[in-house]
Amino acid sequence: MSEVSAPDSETRAPARGPGELDWIRVHLALFFVQLLFSGFHVVGKAVLADLPPLALAGLRVGLAAPLLLAVAAWRGRVLPPLPELPRPGVVGAPGRSGRPGPAPAPRCGGR
Repeated sequence: MSEVSAPDSETRAPARGPGELDWIRVHLALFFVQLLFSGFHVVGKAVLADLPPLALAGLRVGLAAPLLLAVAAWRGRVLPPLPELPRPGVVGAPGRSGRPGPAPAPRCGGR
């Protein structure tokens, strides 16, 4: 009976998994995002004493949009292909068409 030998290690592509540095970078990024989200509540509460809510929302979008576009340009991904541009609006439209504001809170206690 003939023996079956394993293929040469030089002919196989080496298995590549996430390295230790990748996991550290991912966790640092998640920690940074969490700091941003939690910090906005504190800063937003202080700013709402002087600004109306709509102005705060406009300020937040006005600061975030150029920052996100810069990050996308840095990564080489500024815009999706032209046929895909209307997709987010089409997907989001049904959720906003039935009511102008946030969903009403559920009634508690049977009142």
